[in-house]
Amino acid sequence: MYFIYKSNAIIDEYGFVLFNIEGDEQVFSLRAGISEMVLPTFFSDLTAMLKGEIHSFEVDGNEAMTHYQFKRNGSKLRIETKHWHIREVYEFSLHNYCKSLQLAFKKFFREQRIKGEAEATEEVLVEWRKFDKAISFSQ
Repeated sequence: MYFIYKSNAIIDEYGFVLFNIEGDEQVFSLRAGISEMVLPTFFSDLTAMLKGEIHSFEVDGNEAMTHYQFKRNGSKLRIETKHWHIREVYEFSLHNYCKSLQLAFKKFFREQRIKGEAEATEEVLVEWRKFDKAISFSQ
């Protein structure tokens, strides 16, 4: 089956990261404060998950008060979000999710360069490049 995923990503003027992934008849949004703290670990953990080195990791949304748990089950990615008393579960193709995320951040970083604005901190970019390389070479 062929799935089309849509995505976008931003880091706003306050340093919050927000990205949306739409696919498999679901829309998942992640919002987390202080992108320079969240993104390096997120990209590092997602890269390790792609390589099969880990099977789960968590992201604390900080000021967004949402907790995200990412779990790999074969070729599927299960994401559980908890916000106060609300629990939501999403399931995506791991590969499609990562490719969509890759495209969203490539677009965001390119737009930042065009505007002459800083893309992100060096630590974010180092982990982003590792993730970008890992998903580019995965099947």
